[in-house]
Amino acid sequence: IAHANQALRVTGHSDAVQRFVGIRRKKQEHFAVCLLDGSHQHIKTTVTAVGTVNRAHVHPRDVFREAIKKNAVAIVVGHNHHSGVVTPSEQDDYLIERLVKAGDIIGITVLDSIIVSKDSSYSTLESNPALLQTSSVNAGWA
Repeated sequence: IAHANQALRVTGHSDAVQRFVGIRRKKQEHFAVCLLDGSHQHIKTTVTAVGTVNRAHVHPRDVFREAIKKNAVAIVVGHNHHSGVVTPSEQDDYLIERLVKAGDIIGITVLDSIIVSKDSSYSTLESNPALLQTSSVNAGWA
């Protein structure tokens, strides 16, 4: 994971990807959460689940636990695909839907979901922004 104390405003996909550089080359799937304050300043990035070579069991309570403790206003979630293929699976999309709904309820916006591999990355906000929409519309990086 990127340096936890490094102050950085996360303003888009390339900034967000940098928060997950530490999991790019992992042999097992790692799921991490980048916590952001109201100005989208990086608070902390933390790994919330480590799984097998192609799956990590992730639950919304684990994703939001540290965000609540650190008073985060928004999060960016990310995980690695060791295979190098950064296309999200149906399970990835289902998890994002659950996280967005949970975040809407507790008042923490899920700004993006990033998938990283050794050589590439995928942004849900750039490729499938409708997946991040809730009743309180996700304003993205604005």
